[in-house]
Amino acid sequence: GTLSLFTTDVILAPPRIKLQPPLEEIINSIRRSAHGISQLPKHFVRWLHGTCISCPVIPVLEENLESPDFTFYNDVKQHPDV
Repeated sequence: GTLSLFTTDVILAPPRIKLQPPLEEIINSIRRSAHGISQLPKHFVRWLHGTCISCPVIPVLEENLESPDFTFYNDVKQHPDV
């Protein structure tokens, strides 16, 4: 869209360039946004083949293991463009 995440002011004072907000803050903002975007596929659950029924949670008997999440997160995470 046309809505920006943030705006910056640039002050040119040779030999320096000053940004407001500082570059570190801009980088952290971009990282937080990228992390949030990368987590979105966790909300899209998979369905059982040929149905609109969500995949059930599979109980895990070992305490140190978590139940697998049947989402699109792992597919997106492994894609080389992401």
